[in-house]
Amino acid sequence: MNADRSFRLVQRGVVISMLAAVLLTAVAFAAVGRYWVPLNRLATGQRLLIAAKTDLFVVLWLAIAISNVARLRFIAPIDTAGSGSGPGSQEIKIAAAFLQNTLEQVCIAVPAHLALATL
Repeated sequence: MNADRSFRLVQRGVVISMLAAVLLTAVAFAAVGRYWVPLNRLATGQRLLIAAKTDLFVVLWLAIAISNVARLRFIAPIDTAGSGSGPGSQEIKIAAAFLQNTLEQVCIAVPAHLALATL
């Protein structure tokens, strides 16, 4: 019973975070729509260039996540040999999960941004 209640609280927190993200995205789209030069007036090459430049920030986060895992592997004897050599520390498990989530999001975001820039 207590575990179920705890799970429900976590679920509620996730839903609140998702709603906040949707609201923030809607506000950002409204601000861009109001104050930014419409991109449909730009040539496709220019739109692709804007998307590529914007995605540098996205790829930077991926590089930070990769660097963090490398840093943790370097300083912890249990993690130095790599993930295939043993279970690894709790810190490396968290960093690896962050890296995996970031990689998944980058693999979706970058092609989506480039596709949207061509339309």
